[in-house]
This record gives sequence, structure tokens and C-alpha cells, in this order.
Amino acid sequence: PVYLGLYAIAATLTAPIVLIGTSLAIIALPFVGAAQSERDRRTRLAVLVRATVFLSVATGAASFVVLPLLIKLLFGSAFLSALAPARILVLAAVFMSTNIALAAGLNGFNRPFVPSVAQLCAAIITVVALLVLLPTTGILGAAIASLLAYASATVYMAGFAVSRLGV
Repeated sequence: PVYLGLYAIAATLTAPIVLIGTSLAIIALPFVGAAQSERDRRTRLAVLVRATVFLSVATGAASFVVLPLLIKLLFGSAFLSALAPARILVLAAVFMSTNIALAAGLNGFNRPFVPSVAQLCAAIITVVALLVLLPTTGILGAAIASLLAYASATVYMAGFAVSRLGV
């Protein structure tokens, strides 16, 4: 229960980063889907993903720096053990934020199956990584498993967008 609580704190502190992708995803489908040409659609998806990555990385960098202060302020010094997994989850959240926007943008290309496959692959990677890492590294392993899963989904969707859609 203690480790679960620490992990919950670490995951909670990444919410501002994920909120960026969630917010941009709301406009992604109409923004990408309403493009008048295929070229314009590709350009719009690229702009959307770049904006998501830039804003997520900037917020993640700021979060990385202030995490110790936030943990002390919001939860108390006794919870500083959540710092290491929180820092890993900040990087994971950048990928997650990007995934949310990418998925919505791919839906604008009428490719909803691509994000579904990416999430399925991410789920499989999560299970395998947790089985391998959790027993030996605890909540750090759980954070690494999330990072691997989210990064793999990003790579799959971005690779599809580049190779198959010409984005």
C-alpha cells in the first residue's frame, strides 16, 4: 500500500503535462479533418504534433525542476520517495500527451485503427515490462514500464504518420 500511494502521488504530478495533449486533441479532429487538401491535412497534423511536443516538453522540464518542492508542499517531506518515479513519469507523460494528440489527428485522417493498434501494443509492453521490472525495481520499474509503453505507442503512430501518410 505504501508503494502504491507513492506511485499515485508520482502519477498525479504529471497531470499538467497530459492535460496539454488532451486539450489539443479536442481541436485536432476538426482542425485536421477540415483541411481542404491532403497536403494541408498533413501540414495541420504536423503543426498539431509539434505544438503538443513543444508544450509538453516545456511543461515537463518545469515540472522536473519543481517536483521536489511540489511533493514537499502538497504531500510533505515523508513522501519524497515518490520523486524518482515522478521524474520518470514526467518523461512518460510527454509521450502520453503526444499520443493523445496524435491519436486525435490520425482520426482526422480517418485512421482510427492506428491509435487502437498503438494502444494494444502499449498494453502488451506494459504487462511484459511490469512482469520483468516490478519484482526487481518496484515502483521505479512500474514508471519505466509506463515510459516504455507510451514511447512505443508514440513511435508507432508517428512512424505511421510519416511513412504511410507523408506527414
